Amino acid sequence: CALSVTKLKKKPSISSWHVRSCFRYGLLILWVFVILPILILTSVFDPMSVALAAQVFVGEVQTRRNLKPIWMPPSTGFCKMNIDAGSCSDGLVSWGLVIRNHGAEVMFAACKKSDLVALPVVAEALGLRWGLQTIMDLNLSHVLVELDASQVINCLKGELSLASIDPFILDCKQLLTNLVDVSVSFIKRCCNEAAHQLAQGAKTVGSCTWVGNSPNLQVWSLFSAVIFS
Repeated sequence: CALSVTKLKKKPSISSWHVRSCFRYGLLILWVFVILPILILTSVFDPMSVALAAQVFVGEVQTRRNLKPIWMPPSTGFCKMNIDAGSCSDGLVSWGLVIRNHGAEVMFAACKKSDLVALPVVAEALGLRWGLQTIMDLNLSHVLVELDASQVINCLKGELSLASIDPFILDCKQLLTNLVDVSVSFIKRCCNEAAHQLAQGAKTVGSCTWVGNSPNLQVWSLFSAVIFS
């Protein structure tokens, strides 16, 4: 379930994990209370047939359970920012972020290379602060911010305290109080690929910014446009 820190109250979003869980339980209920009784009542009860049908059912559920989560666009009226941090071979920190609308179109993308050497959790906290500051600089509202740093999210929610990032978390909280309808949530690494690739790319191209669906995003030789899909 996505963790969220939101300034204004709004309807909670339904995570893909919730959807999959509800679907699995729904299938289980369907099998136990509908399909199995029908098989028993409408035909001669054959244990082998029931066992085979159950095996097929379990296989379908297992297949769906193993499906890899994917990035999902926001609902209409919102945009989504994904942020990630990386590090070069020399330990220097880099970041990447991308903002996409409900149609999964890239509105803004950036990568940033620093002269800072930091622990991963510190780099992620600084990345979140950079992302929130970018939202303020672009004068955006109704933004869903996602990153794959669970410790940073837990600190932001007040469920964890890490001395190494406490000052940056305070900065993030202050920025959130000045933003309109902006939330911060945790996502799995596999759903944060675009931001991850941008952070990795900063090692080579340095600090760059792209606004809108710029042609530069399509012909950017370092990355495939697929990372933005």
